[in-house]
Amino acid sequence: LTPAIRNLIVQTLLGFDERRVFKKLTAAQKERILAVLRRAAELGRAVAPACPAASSSSAPGSTAMALAASAGADDGSAGCERARTVFTRHQIEQLLRLSEKISSAQCR
Repeated sequence: LTPAIRNLIVQTLLGFDERRVFKKLTAAQKERILAVLRRAAELGRAVAPACPAASSSSAPGSTAMALAASAGADDGSAGCERARTVFTRHQIEQLLRLSEKISSAQCR
């Protein structure tokens, strides 16, 4: 998945963090949302396919540097390593915080 798609997935899940959702939340909905958020965090920690720079034979540094730039890293190895998980650490933390917030919410 591209970083844009991964970000869209996280932003969609973070859309649950809205007052309207909390006011109308039933016990079944709460459990389902929590299951989805936990699964997303679990999948977010999963290792993504190998970095394309490792298998590229034409310009070994250029692909790694492009990945580093897109990941916001200074060197190619850090950008490649960041690309090894589905979601960033920050995105996973956001999902887990929302999960905690929903788990403490009152159901109707």
